[in-house]
Amino acid sequence: MEVCENLKKIQEIVTVKARKVGRDPKDIKILGAIKAQPLEKILKAISCGLKFVGENYIQEARERIPFIKEKYPYVETHFIGHLQTNKVKYAIKLFDMIETVDRISLVDELQKRLSKENKFMDILIEVKLSNEETKTGCLPENLFKLVEYILEKGKNLNLKGLMTIPPYFEDKEKVSSEVKKWQ
Repeated sequence: MEVCENLKKIQEIVTVKARKVGRDPKDIKILGAIKAQPLEKILKAISCGLKFVGENYIQEARERIPFIKEKYPYVETHFIGHLQTNKVKYAIKLFDMIETVDRISLVDELQKRLSKENKFMDILIEVKLSNEETKTGCLPENLFKLVEYILEKGKNLNLKGLMTIPPYFEDKEKVSSEVKKWQ
């Protein structure tokens, strides 16, 4: 299936599901994860109406995000990978939001760099809900401590909410029940 057709199909599904639960579909943002995708395909998706892109890797972002922003300045860029503190200096220049804040040391580095640049950054706290070793994030039992720390020390951070990826289960009901625990 072609990129534009895929995006249109996703938009239609979101519209149907949103209306089914009484939400306005316009309030839901579709974020295209661009990890390992060719630039040509990313630009095609944007030309078809994708307004939010998420990148996992700083190195790939450094090569592609400036080009995307130059061609499509309205596109909002999100960092969706595990952010190392030594890469924060790049992240704050490339992204509109960081969705994977998961520890105090990262908050400190973001705050230090943003303060120097007199810049503000929207963030999400990544919460780890599974025991999967490949997943990262703040453990649920440390969440309130991290929120309090951000609110106290993160003067240049705009905490917008939480991000999580639920554990994988074949049974959709099991996934749903896991997510509902945290609502």
